Amino acid sequence: MLKSNTGNRISSVNSSTIEYITRQIFEIGRLALYIVIVVLCKNKFKANQKRIYINIALFASILNLGIIIGEARSGQVQFAFAAAYLLSQCFPKQSKRIIRVILLTAGLIIIFMTIYKHFYAFKYDSYLTTISNSKLDMHEVVKTSEVYLLGPLSVSSAMLLKKSTIRFGIERLLYDFARSFIGLNFIAKK
Repeated sequence: MLKSNTGNRISSVNSSTIEYITRQIFEIGRLALYIVIVVLCKNKFKANQKRIYINIALFASILNLGIIIGEARSGQVQFAFAAAYLLSQCFPKQSKRIIRVILLTAGLIIIFMTIYKHFYAFKYDSYLTTISNSKLDMHEVVKTSEVYLLGPLSVSSAMLLKKSTIRFGIERLLYDFARSFIGLNFIAKK
């Protein structure tokens, strides 16, 4: 279905309604199966105290974390946190190891997804080729990191916004909320 070196981003492929619904059904089924596997492993572990059941649940988490649908990294981040929480609740004595493995795996996957997205890996045959052909500009790296890591520009922008004359209240909150919906944005205009 997807081919390497096509020159197209995954997000640029237009999906039909049927494809979108099919993808959502697949994702819901995948997550439901994951939860069933984790619960079964938890119950088996309670009965036998064999470490294999923790490893099976951890493997199911890593496998699900590695299933990438689209370019958005938020799905992987959300699943990583949810999996770390779920497995830590199911196997509390192993929570440090579980969190370490999931965060390491999620970090690697997100790094590769970032390389794909920002360095246009879809134009090359491999990630190594992508990195070697990239024109890594430290200014761009710093600018992007500043946004994600709450750097000085983000903090100063927030401080300036606080000093501004914009009145924040429930009306402003409802207005901003309504603006994000099609139809309501026309009604919510001031």
